[in-house]
Amino acid sequence: MKLFNKVNNKTSQEGVSAPSIFAVEDSRMIYTVSITDNISDVFIYDEVLMLLENAEENDEIVFNIASYGGRLDSLLALRSGILSTKATVIGKLVSHACSAGGMLLLCCHNKIVYPNTTFHAHTVSYGSYGKSADIKTQVDFETKQIEKLVYDIYEGFLDAENEIPLLLDGKEFYFDAEETIKRLENQALMREQQQSQAENDFLESLTSEDFDDIIKELTDDELAEELELANEGLKAVKKEQARRKKGHK
Repeated sequence: MKLFNKVNNKTSQEGVSAPSIFAVEDSRMIYTVSITDNISDVFIYDEVLMLLENAEENDEIVFNIASYGGRLDSLLALRSGILSTKATVIGKLVSHACSAGGMLLLCCHNKIVYPNTTFHAHTVSYGSYGKSADIKTQVDFETKQIEKLVYDIYEGFLDAENEIPLLLDGKEFYFDAEETIKRLENQALMREQQQSQAENDFLESLTSEDFDDIIKELTDDELAEELELANEGLKAVKKEQARRKKGHK
């Protein structure tokens, strides 16, 4: 096992240093990124974004999060990197995750919450700029963008009908470790159900010709796996059919 440490000397205009990146080389690469300050200018995360882009499928990237939040544009850049990476991204709440820091945790594929930690959620905002005549148009556009982002990230963690509208209206939410874990579990279950429903909807939309095309693209191993699953499904159907026939006698 080898440990590497990548130190970036970039500093934001606010005086926030770029996060340290530690890498452990074992059977796979495990990278640990320290998000232990305010989330500041996008450019100090260049190396993190490059890491997310180039990591391999078996790699793990761990974000140690202890942040009071910060810039929305940087959060969006990190979120884009997480959405596109091949690696598994793990968010660890090691102290406090507030605002953009909490949203970063929710963007990770897997989450670990340590005892006595705190999650703090409140709404986010862009900075308005430009000519005064254009500011209203800009604000209206950004309000819609923020609303969509908040629902995309918080839905399932916060109740979509009651809590998220309150969040967008300015209410702040504070959760201890136990409550955070419970809400993360609820969100994970919701997303699993959504994924399962999406897969079912996709399969129902396919024609026999579509299935033929998909089967032709499968490798021998994938074809054998699909055949095994089909046989298991057929056995379950026959078992249920036999049970019903027995019940009718």
